[in-house]
Amino acid sequence: MADTPDIILISCAKTQHKHRGPAKDHYNSPLFQSARKYAEDSGAPWYILSPKHRLLDPNRTIGWYDVDITDLSPDERRQLSTQFVRALLQSVPNVRGKIIEIHAGKNYIDYGLEDDLRKAGAIVRKPLDGLRHGERLRWYIDASR
Repeated sequence: MADTPDIILISCAKTQHKHRGPAKDHYNSPLFQSARKYAEDSGAPWYILSPKHRLLDPNRTIGWYDVDITDLSPDERRQLSTQFVRALLQSVPNVRGKIIEIHAGKNYIDYGLEDDLRKAGAIVRKPLDGLRHGERLRWYIDASR
């Protein structure tokens, strides 16, 4: 994979399993599963962005919940973005010069996540930016070739 990212951030999905289990197995939408495969194939550390659980290690055990990013006000989304970056910097204290790919929609990215990562010195890529749902799925198919 050319220009392999150092870290990948993936948004959670609304469709979930009802049972408790690892976060990586919890979300069952085709888009999430495609993003997960991409992240795992890259070999880079990856995390899940969740409005309920914040920055999730893919192996952390979680259960079903009913909180969607669209349920949050703009101020709450900004606070959430700050929490994502703080948690990431606890796991990876120095992101300066690291390529961080964000695989999430505008409701995650545009409320400070991208800006705060750049301020911390990260190189931010948004490979799905501007793509619709079907185009995002196609992107993952093409990326796996």
